[in-house]
Amino acid sequence: LADEIAKMPGEAVDTSIDPKTYQEFVGLYDYQGSVMQITVEDDKLFAQLTDQPKREIFPKGKDHFFWKAVAAQAEFQ
Repeated sequence: LADEIAKMPGEAVDTSIDPKTYQEFVGLYDYQGSVMQITVEDDKLFAQLTDQPKREIFPKGKDHFFWKAVAAQAEFQ
């Protein structure tokens, strides 16, 4: 099934989201016993959990983001 799964479309990036709004999400968040640090670099949003690599996250809506590297999503409230 790996070949079939690889052909499936991934999450769609919402290109209508202005990267200038990413600054409002920057900070440290308590995340299920770990800390998630959100940063902005070159108009891209990144998330890093304690002891994990920093990864770019992508908008799927105004406050909804997803990772392409792992199957995960985040909603900022």
